[in-house]
Amino acid sequence: MRFFPLPGGNETGILFNEEKITREDIRHQTCSLADILLNRWPSPLKRVAMLVDPCPAQQICVLALHHAGITCVPLAKSLPSERIRAIVEQLNIDLVISDMSQEIDPGIQLAELIEMARCHDGELIEPVDAPADADCLILHTSGSTGVPKAIALSRDNILSMLTAFIATPLFGASSMANRICSFDFSIVETLPYLYQGRLLHIIDQPTRDSPQRLAQAIMTSPAEVIAMTPSWFYEVARHMLSLEHHYPDPKPKKMIFGGEKIKYPALRAWWNIFVEHHDYQVFNIYGPTECSVFVTYHAVTADDTRSTAAKIGEIFGENDILLLNEQGDGIDEEHQEGRIIVRGRSVATGYLTASGHQRFSTQQGAKLYDTGDVGYRIGATYYIVGRIDNQVKVRGFRVDLDEITRHITAMVGEGDCHVAVLNNERTDHIVAFVTARQSNIAEEIYRYLATRLPEYALPNHICRLEHLPTNANGKVDERALRHIYLQTLDEKNVRLLAQRIKSYAWPAHYTLMDLHLTSLETVELIIELEIAYGVTIPCVDKKQNLHQLANLCESSPKTGPSLCDQPLLHASRTLPTQGYYCDNYFKYHILRDAVSITLLFPEDVSAASIREGLWRLLNNVPSLHCRLAEQDGEIWQFDSDLPGDVTHFELPASATPHLSADFDFAQGKLFYYQLHQDRQGHLLTLHIAHVIADGFACKVLIGWLLQLIEQDSAPPVKNLHQYASLVWQTMPVDLEPQRQFWAVQGSIAHPKRLFGNIPVAIQPGEVSGSISRLMCDYLPVGIINRHIVERGISLHAFVSYAVWRLQQRICPDPRLEFHSPVGNRDSGNSAVIANLIKIVPFSIELDVDLPTFAQLLQMQQAIDLSIANCQLSWGEIANLTQRPRIGLIVAESPKPFHDIQRGIKEYYSPAPVIAKNALSFFYCSLKDGLKVDLRYNLSVANEAFIHHLRDRFNQELINIISELTEIGEKA
Repeated sequence: MRFFPLPGGNETGILFNEEKITREDIRHQTCSLADILLNRWPSPLKRVAMLVDPCPAQQICVLALHHAGITCVPLAKSLPSERIRAIVEQLNIDLVISDMSQEIDPGIQLAELIEMARCHDGELIEPVDAPADADCLILHTSGSTGVPKAIALSRDNILSMLTAFIATPLFGASSMANRICSFDFSIVETLPYLYQGRLLHIIDQPTRDSPQRLAQAIMTSPAEVIAMTPSWFYEVARHMLSLEHHYPDPKPKKMIFGGEKIKYPALRAWWNIFVEHHDYQVFNIYGPTECSVFVTYHAVTADDTRSTAAKIGEIFGENDILLLNEQGDGIDEEHQEGRIIVRGRSVATGYLTASGHQRFSTQQGAKLYDTGDVGYRIGATYYIVGRIDNQVKVRGFRVDLDEITRHITAMVGEGDCHVAVLNNERTDHIVAFVTARQSNIAEEIYRYLATRLPEYALPNHICRLEHLPTNANGKVDERALRHIYLQTLDEKNVRLLAQRIKSYAWPAHYTLMDLHLTSLETVELIIELEIAYGVTIPCVDKKQNLHQLANLCESSPKTGPSLCDQPLLHASRTLPTQGYYCDNYFKYHILRDAVSITLLFPEDVSAASIREGLWRLLNNVPSLHCRLAEQDGEIWQFDSDLPGDVTHFELPASATPHLSADFDFAQGKLFYYQLHQDRQGHLLTLHIAHVIADGFACKVLIGWLLQLIEQDSAPPVKNLHQYASLVWQTMPVDLEPQRQFWAVQGSIAHPKRLFGNIPVAIQPGEVSGSISRLMCDYLPVGIINRHIVERGISLHAFVSYAVWRLQQRICPDPRLEFHSPVGNRDSGNSAVIANLIKIVPFSIELDVDLPTFAQLLQMQQAIDLSIANCQLSWGEIANLTQRPRIGLIVAESPKPFHDIQRGIKEYYSPAPVIAKNALSFFYCSLKDGLKVDLRYNLSVANEAFIHHLRDRFNQELINIISELTEIGEKA
């Protein structure tokens, strides 16, 4: 059996970026390379593997292997190196063609091979006449035994599929290749067009990995046919909608979806524009790799998009579908469900390297394959309803959950494991639930799996539980697990996220925005990446693509020696960022300025173990009990010895935890705790002096405390004095531009009242406050991302702008003055326990005549400029601006602490509110909405006016998001 001969001619056969390759060039290079591989290679080649990104040379190699009768074994570059080596050994691969820098034996570089073909004189004109059952293509799918299944598709399988495909309406004048060749779907988007002399438009990897660039490529490409998996297309479709007005008359195209069920609601907006108005056609195909990619297809109609049934269409090619009941008998009745068995020329012979041959059989000379799918028939149309086993489709890849479970069980040893696929609004996620004692089990499991599974099979989340929840029948309760999964979306394991980024294990189109991180969590993630790679990462925004972020980490220069390599210091001048909090204590006598948090522990955690953990924490973190004192007009901090018992820092237990004692800087008392027995367990309240701990440091300390309670190793604390000294030594030499910037504010009249009613200044020592809460359920994370963050506006600028609008409504003034705390955490100080929050003053005037979005951009730019100039100490900036005290604060507050795996959560109980300034807007973006707390000082503001402010502020937020939504709809 011979393959199709390649047509010649001067027409363009392959388009790749700006490169155009004629059909004659493709034919010549293919025939020359086939001659080299078959007749000129030092040893006979039977099987050749390919580790290559999509490009013209890749396609020419595939054609040459077909031409020469050599089996092609495409492999994904994302496979762990151990798996690649195992495949090469198991399949007796004779040659590996690669474009990777790392050589794989026995290998050759793709560029070198193509150059040999270009310089070669001879040609293998006629395709080799090989047996019909000879292996043509070997593809791999997930294996249920922990070993990937190698499926050999014969020459007859491939030729019968190509012949049948060309006769369907799915075939067109040209095609876009946007998948890697190891993915079975790539067959239908490349081979029919190359062999029939049609145009193949190959998309480069950066375009393929960017939904926005891919959307633009689809709309501008000469290709008529585009094939891809639905989960990848959902994001591309969104970008096509945003680009539609740039291309008012797009050419009609055929969209072929396959590999997984289509979620039509996610495509409704795209369908209404591109199918209804631009005459796009949509086709859905079905079929496993074992049956040469697909065996049914259908043209999707508007009625299909409104139906919940998963239609897979009618029979394709020389195939048939049998439906069998549980007894193995055939089903002839319509609507009756049965196992889907494929019979015909498309069915492969079997697996080469794994068990599972029982799925293949013969019947009267015809090959059969048991797909494991369950479906039914109505007329000539088939529908699918599910699986009989634990295989799933994730992003178009077949994944065997039992294989993941086996690997995890082998690694963990004791304990239970359950792996499931759960979905959010963007895609399906693989989630592993594990019962294990180790607190860092998620990271350990992920490191283990990353060396054994391809990236698409790695769990997106690993949840540690005490036990797997069960239902009344004693089976694993999937609904309960889904609830736990949804909770873990709010509890980010940034170390695990960093490892997944490093392994390129997120979908290629994912950005930081898709991780739904707060600003604080984003900083933590960047720190983890800096630590993992040993680099310093430039500032990134939430639109940063995760694959590009991994590339950035890999290409960044390694950082120099760490602080720990330098001599130990025992005293230092306080950091510039600590100045505001030192002023609070020494100048304004605010002696209880604390970061306080109450944690609820499970009943099985004893008071003794909590106290022991606190004592270990105090021993490992000297800055929690350092002394602060004035010295030569500056505030310095000194190490001090610990007293002999942890109870030295314990305050009397109370059902309403509050700080009942002053911090004593001279004696090194910067930390207190309270321990109270509640009916649900022990309540631990931590009070840490604000001068030494910001929100980030507090979160780090809690994490270390929980490790130390479990008797894990000591935390990697860096020396505070050493770091502080280094900061002062590395301050910019020329600070005059920054001084001039802040001096301008000193020349502007200082507002005496906020919103025309609240005095800016409060009396020293007056810190009693109250809170008026606002929950904006119309601003969930998805709305904020879509209308604000994706347009380049930070949540901080959005809330600050809403405060500015509030001021315009009450007492019109185009200038708003406020302060905001800005975090300064990086890999150099991530393990330094100190308050690294800079208090940045803002004096921002907006143009009242500009439209909403233009004003938002003005606010964002003004905020960025002030932060960039905030390199002076707090005291110097306060003197230059002539604003030593803060009247109004706009700041992000952290999410409530919740460690689901340990069963420990932040506990809210009424306690006195400390308000160190007149008024603050503290906001926190939660999954279900934006929470805003208006905290006010009782000596200058009354409850009635604050409630009035809150209601007016809520209305401004509604107005702004409505205006932004209207702008988006017009665009």
